[in-house]
Amino acid sequence: MGALALDTGATTTVFARTGSSTLSVSVNGIEQGNLNTGHTTVDGFTVYRYVLSDGEMIRIKLAITASLDQYSESIVLYGGSIIRGSYE
Repeated sequence: MGALALDTGATTTVFARTGSSTLSVSVNGIEQGNLNTGHTTVDGFTVYRYVLSDGEMIRIKLAITASLDQYSESIVLYGGSIIRGSYE
């Protein structure tokens, strides 16, 4: 199971794979609900962290399947960001 916590001072937002097929979000420890609908399942949520000489890189891999009746489609999404120093 993967989780990503974003701390922006007074607010901490956590994205986490909960159960076997849902992706949820909580803000300051208060559950906000699932990000996927009844027709989608989260097959994987992986967070990678790479330490660089001048900061760090965060990469996310998200696998999703959408189904309706006898039809289904699966995709894998990738995203990333390089974090350097303070942005305040």
